[in-house]
Amino acid sequence: MLQPLVPEPVDRSVAAATTPATRLILALAAVHAARVAQIANLMLDEPTSATAG
Repeated sequence: MLQPLVPEPVDRSVAAATTPATRLILALAAVHAARVAQIANLMLDEPTSATAG
């Protein structure tokens, strides 16, 4: 059974992921839950100055 995600809980989860470890866990859970076509269409944010080389 497929269950669509509602934006509000997703936004709360993203806001709660404040450490690199929790961001990684959230990203891995999202990739695990996504379909192949959804993963292919993901757009990553531009790197911030803190993470840019």
